[in-house]
Amino acid sequence: MTQTERVHAILRDAGGFWTSAQQITQQTGITRVAARIHDLKESGVDIESKFVDRSKGKSYRLTASARIAQPPAEPEAFPEGLFASDTPKPTNALLGEDFAA
Repeated sequence: MTQTERVHAILRDAGGFWTSAQQITQQTGITRVAARIHDLKESGVDIESKFVDRSKGKSYRLTASARIAQPPAEPEAFPEGLFASDTPKPTNALLGEDFAA
C-alpha cells in the first residue's frame, strides 16, 4: 500500500472526525502528510482541512459527500489455515449429530 493510500485509509476510517497531520504521522510514520493530502486532492478525493494551532498544525477529514460515496473498508479475512485443526468436530452425545452442520 502506498503512502497516499494509507493516508486515505486513515481518513476514511476516521469517518467524520478530524485527524491531525501529527496523528497520521504517529500512526504511519509518514512525515510529508500535506504532500499526500495534495496527491489525494489531485486524484479527486474531497478533503476538508482546518488549522488547529502551531503545535498540531492542520487537521483533515473527508467531506460528507466523499464519506457517503465510499463504502467502508472490508476487514481483512483470516487465511483458511490460520486456525486449522486436526481435531474432529464436536458431536451431540445424545443424538450423535455434528454441531457444525
